[in-house]
Amino acid sequence: VADVSGKGISGAMFMMEARAVLKNCILEFPLLDEAVCEANMRLCAHNEAEMFVTAWVGVLDPATGMVEYVNAGHNRPFLRHEDGTVEKVLGRGGRFLGMFEDAHYRVNSMELKRNDCVFLYTDGVTEAMNAAGEMFGEKRLCGALSAGNLSPKDVVKYVVGAAEPSDDLTCMAVCWHGAPTVSEQTFAGVEASLSKALAFLRDNLDKPIGLIETAAAIQASASTVKRLFASGVSQGLPQTLLRLRLHQAKRLLADSDLKIAEIAKRCGFCNASYLTNSFRRAFGVTPLAWRHHKKCS
Repeated sequence: VADVSGKGISGAMFMMEARAVLKNCILEFPLLDEAVCEANMRLCAHNEAEMFVTAWVGVLDPATGMVEYVNAGHNRPFLRHEDGTVEKVLGRGGRFLGMFEDAHYRVNSMELKRNDCVFLYTDGVTEAMNAAGEMFGEKRLCGALSAGNLSPKDVVKYVVGAAEPSDDLTCMAVCWHGAPTVSEQTFAGVEASLSKALAFLRDNLDKPIGLIETAAAIQASASTVKRLFASGVSQGLPQTLLRLRLHQAKRLLADSDLKIAEIAKRCGFCNASYLTNSFRRAFGVTPLAWRHHKKCS
């Protein structure tokens, strides 16, 4: 769940970009803190309007109830237990996204019990005014959740009453009811196959790999792999592979003094010129110019 600093068309556009960037980074990077850190750097890169996004990013393991999460300056969620008790989800947070390139983020974790629900929201909920001009506040939200009002639609109705909302209201309830059923496990298997395919790509960026090699690595047909990337990453395998190679090149440019030709070789580009042209198309600068800017800043 996230909230953008601006309003109107510009705010909506920046939020769309942030959503896409976060999704891609989570798929690309195995560690959640690395994914959020990379997403922050990408949002900072072309943010002339100096907008920012707060975000609470979590990954739930449906088989165990374990949740790993990163809080980037967002409202802390509430956790409602089956007996009706409600507590705030704590854990160390970090800066919001899009403004500070050097921001660092820490992964927190919690283990959900059967029928636990995590309630996520934006400040438009707690800062909403009712018809009498009273701010709703966290205390009332906690009381509503304790009483069992976990449907986001019902919470919004309860928050604003008959008053017109003064800000956008976003909330989401994520409930864990125990280990998944067989059909849910099938869906989880699809997600696992995509993760395995992405891991294969990341581990073999320096090799001449493509659709056939990836399909063999995860023991699936080529058509299955195509569907996995089309539905899970919203782009084809070749485009995903190119993106991974470019960001591996970024890491080598920032962390080493290797020549461009050597970086191209290690990232699977056929030569330095191909890397330079691909890098310029993706990021608007050459690899050498990007390295100079990165090290000077």
